[in-house]
Amino acid sequence: MEDLDRIDVQISEGSSAKALKNLKRLQKKASNYINYVSIVKRQLKLGAEPDALMSLQEGIKKYPDSVELPALLTSILIDTGKAGDALPYCGMLKDSPYASLGAEASILADINFNSFNSDFSLLRAAYDKTGNQIFLKNAAVVLASQGRLREASHLRYVIPKDIAPDHPFFWSCIVYDLGVFDSIFGELYFSLLYADKDGGKGPAAENARLHLMLAADAAFGMGDTERARAFWQAAADRSPEASPIVFYDLALTAPDERERVDLLIECIELYPDFYPVIARYVREDLALRELNAQDEITAYLESKGFYSMKMEELYFTSPKMTYASEELLERAMKSSGFDPKFILEEFRYKQIKDKTYSSKVKGKAELWKILEKYGKEPIIREYAKWYFAQSGDFNACLSVSEIGKRYEDSFYAGINYALSGDFENAISSFAAAAQLPAYAYAATVNSAYMYYMSGYTQEALNAYSLAASMTNDKKRQSMLQHEIASIFYERKAYDKAITVLTYALELDSKNYNAVSLLKKIKDIN
Repeated sequence: MEDLDRIDVQISEGSSAKALKNLKRLQKKASNYINYVSIVKRQLKLGAEPDALMSLQEGIKKYPDSVELPALLTSILIDTGKAGDALPYCGMLKDSPYASLGAEASILADINFNSFNSDFSLLRAAYDKTGNQIFLKNAAVVLASQGRLREASHLRYVIPKDIAPDHPFFWSCIVYDLGVFDSIFGELYFSLLYADKDGGKGPAAENARLHLMLAADAAFGMGDTERARAFWQAAADRSPEASPIVFYDLALTAPDERERVDLLIECIELYPDFYPVIARYVREDLALRELNAQDEITAYLESKGFYSMKMEELYFTSPKMTYASEELLERAMKSSGFDPKFILEEFRYKQIKDKTYSSKVKGKAELWKILEKYGKEPIIREYAKWYFAQSGDFNACLSVSEIGKRYEDSFYAGINYALSGDFENAISSFAAAAQLPAYAYAATVNSAYMYYMSGYTQEALNAYSLAASMTNDKKRQSMLQHEIASIFYERKAYDKAITVLTYALELDSKNYNAVSLLKKIKDIN
């Protein structure tokens, strides 16, 4: 186009306004996409980005089969921090040499909008064109965010077998969520290789540590505790200062008490305020105190220097508790920003250590003091509500402020409604609380009783049956079967009641309520 030469002279002479005006007129003469590229090139040179974008949009409408124009438009928008505005044009680049440009804009837009709306097929196409595995990884992220985990995991195998995966830990996380563990161990080789190549430091080393922990969890999930412990130990060896949970896992799976306590002590020395390990140590200490409690005969024999085989096993093989539990808890609570669960652990420790009636009475007063000082912590209020409810003091339970968690508060609201005789709202509240696994069993049992009190006996039967399926505790199951049998008894369905009561006694032969009701029915017959 001859006009472009004149415009280039105008640009060189500094006549920018005149050149821009002529470039806009020249668009009407553009006969192919190359003409538009030439016009846009000069508009950008003059700093007229809005004019360049309008020219490209006009060119795209006129020549929709051109991939160069949307590619240039996308490139400009990426460079100017407006990747989101390029999204309508990204699909045009899918099967072109510029697919990676569209994928880049899509990824940047997701980052800006904190979303996962990228077209995974565009990302896949970008990988096919460039071989850059970051596009494949992002395609998998998009699929995973949509719940399409299996499809996401399949993208790993798009990488040729003779090419190492760049993101082995990522692909392992995807298959772990699917419950498919075998490939995790194969991918681990690459994570360890990359970490060692980087000198055992930096992001690659951290990924290797996390991959080892993932492999340990996978092995444990497959029932191979020995292999899991080997992976946890390897993670601890690589970076002991960053792996408190590893020591905890090793301690939990230790083959004997002595090794378990030794590992807990090792972890305490490295992490003196790590709650899970301190709590486990304190509970081990309490368990050993119970075990070591002597009767009068044992104490007498020991004073005379006599030891039975059982006493020798107890005294000479029991683990040595290096730290006093009281000191550990006190030290942890002196650290700034300590975990409020330590407060409850100390309270629980004192309650179990001293089981006298006076201690229980003091316990309630102590808990009120804790609430007064730390009541802003939701976990403190939650524990207090549970503690008072367990002890049957519902007035105290309900006087504690709401926890601030929907399902937990629904449970205690249900208790409040039940006590006031509003069974309908109690049932609704317990139904909401049942969404939380920790409250599901108790909420279902309470719902069953509310149904019964409301006269909905069939719903009560269904709820009691559901609750029985939610626990492995045979005494609880037996108790619930007795409740079911009681409803059948009231309906005069004696045969059904006898069948259910027989099963209740199979579960717990000491269920005297079931024994009494069974006798009562047999007397009627």
